[in-house]
Amino acid sequence: MIFNANFESGNLSYFDGNRGEYFGKGVYWDIKAVSSPAIGGYSAALTIGSGSSTAAYLFTYTAPSTPLADYSADFYIPSNIVPDTWWNVWQWKSVDNTYNKPIISLNILKYGGVLQVVMFYTPGGVSTNPTQSFWQSNPLPFPTNRWVNITGSYMSKSDNTGYVIIYQDGVKIFEKSGFQTKPGDKNVLWSVNSYADRISPNPATIYIDNMRITQK
Repeated sequence: MIFNANFESGNLSYFDGNRGEYFGKGVYWDIKAVSSPAIGGYSAALTIGSGSSTAAYLFTYTAPSTPLADYSADFYIPSNIVPDTWWNVWQWKSVDNTYNKPIISLNILKYGGVLQVVMFYTPGGVSTNPTQSFWQSNPLPFPTNRWVNITGSYMSKSDNTGYVIIYQDGVKIFEKSGFQTKPGDKNVLWSVNSYADRISPNPATIYIDNMRITQK
């Protein structure tokens, strides 16, 4: 394990500028450690207002030295939260500023009355490339008012041998292979976040615990 933010320090010291950073943008955002809900003593509360693409980020600058790594985080989504057309809660993004969109992002959206994880893919992380969305063929509902684990196995490759596999509470919900997952020769960094254009209630708070990276 090369990164482990379990928030048991009761603060955000895991994101100290060397290992990572916490920050936001938009109409209103807030990030803090809270004692409840939490898997241990503390978790991180991410709050955003609704409008103007507002975001609260927990960004780690720890990058695996091997192409393959597992990324994991626990989410607590209150039942009163209603996302709009997109709500990015997880992303892999190149450190190179030329690549200004996530390569892979996970959104939690509602379709047919079912809250579920949707995977977005932007080839090369380049903003001019159209983003593709991948919906689950047999959607696994995303539970609210309890902790849910998301784990992603990410093969970072600059050719077409990259792949990503996403699990929700140990159940595989996405697998995509044969594509570029690392633009150029720059590291791909990971963030867990709450990032949306419109969301209710206003403001809306979610909780994150146990952000971990384990390289293979």
